[in-house]
Amino acid sequence: MKFLFAKSRISLRNLVLLNGLVLAGFLVLAIVFFWLFISGELSFIWDTREFGFINLNLVTRSLSEGGFPLWNPFNFSGYPYMGDIESGMFYPVNWLFSWIFGAVDFSELAYYFVFHFFLGAVFAYVLAYKLTKNIFASALAGVVYAYSGYALGHISHLGQVVMYMWVPLIFWGYILMFEKNLENSSVSAVADSLLAKGRGLKNLRLTFCVLLAGLIFGTAILVGHSNTTIYVLLGLVILTIYEIVGIWLSGHLKKIGEKWKRKLK
Repeated sequence: MKFLFAKSRISLRNLVLLNGLVLAGFLVLAIVFFWLFISGELSFIWDTREFGFINLNLVTRSLSEGGFPLWNPFNFSGYPYMGDIESGMFYPVNWLFSWIFGAVDFSELAYYFVFHFFLGAVFAYVLAYKLTKNIFASALAGVVYAYSGYALGHISHLGQVVMYMWVPLIFWGYILMFEKNLENSSVSAVADSLLAKGRGLKNLRLTFCVLLAGLIFGTAILVGHSNTTIYVLLGLVILTIYEIVGIWLSGHLKKIGEKWKRKLK
């Protein structure tokens, strides 16, 4: 059991098995946590009931009927629904739920929460494992993140808590993108790579990481919570500055080391 608590090498089979158990545990935990909502003993209130669910129901109903909700006729004598970022009409998960449930009913809203709390735990686990390579710590991070005070305190704000669940995966994607540049060890080399001035498999991998990071963040933006989007953007700016400074220092220290090696010779 030592490999659960330390950075040790384990076989691929055991790694897959452990990850499978962690994911199953996250799913069971989400179902148990929301069971009173699933069984109908508890109900969602405030903005989730009066705003978030209304948008979700309209989008899924329109999509399940083969339409596209370009116009909302039920508010303010009608307004262009596609122009409302909070509608979530382009969010892929809403399309998935329209295919599974049709028009999502209020009694089925608990499954929407189960799905996203499960995703939040998984995404936090992925990020933590990327940083620590420690299965136990990563699993704990997944649970703590998904069921934090912020998440539970905003269950009554559907879009906000859904967007929150995507944040760890967004940062994972950007860390992965910058990680591919660390071998370049210079800011100019990083810029050349990002602008696709190089060729070969290395640059192809970097391009894939850049596209993946953008795809993840773009998907999260489609949830439709502008406040969280701005906070994440600020966080990514800080992360970018940190990574660029780190790359510059790495290249600078490498050059200093090479100069001292030549002098000592």
